[in-house]
Amino acid sequence: MLGRNSISFKKRMNFVGVCLYNILLKSSRDRVTGIHFFQEMIVTLFDIIDILDAKVLVGRDQLNMEVRTAFSADLLSDVLAFAKAGSLLLTGLTNPQIVRTSSILDIAAIVLVRGKVAPDETLRLADELNIPILSTRYILFETSGRLYEHGIKGCVEKVGRDDYVSL
Repeated sequence: MLGRNSISFKKRMNFVGVCLYNILLKSSRDRVTGIHFFQEMIVTLFDIIDILDAKVLVGRDQLNMEVRTAFSADLLSDVLAFAKAGSLLLTGLTNPQIVRTSSILDIAAIVLVRGKVAPDETLRLADELNIPILSTRYILFETSGRLYEHGIKGCVEKVGRDDYVSL
């Protein structure tokens, strides 16, 4: 049964430990450099369903898939330019092109935001290509934040050059 408390105590303690480690590292670099208190967070699609109160549209048989990174975009050109293989794709796009693009980039799974539900054509294609699709009612920003809180990092942090002039 899915509920707010289904993420294991161990994973929650792992997250608390990572936060504590980061605080200690920043406050006393010399004393804790190189010490790792906890292992890397492992989040499955099953966990993501719980975190995002999401529904499975395609790929119910792949809920044990592990993900560590995600990418958020509503433009296919951004997905093509910046998304990385194995990442979770967070988007409001529901057309078949998002599934084709995800297949080309070897995206782990797609999460549709803002309560979007993909048309049957998109769902059939995702099923054929074995790409799970989830749907959440959270907006893109909130979805990204909730996943980040649970250890999912962005597959890209920063793009472009630093030589621009700010006003």
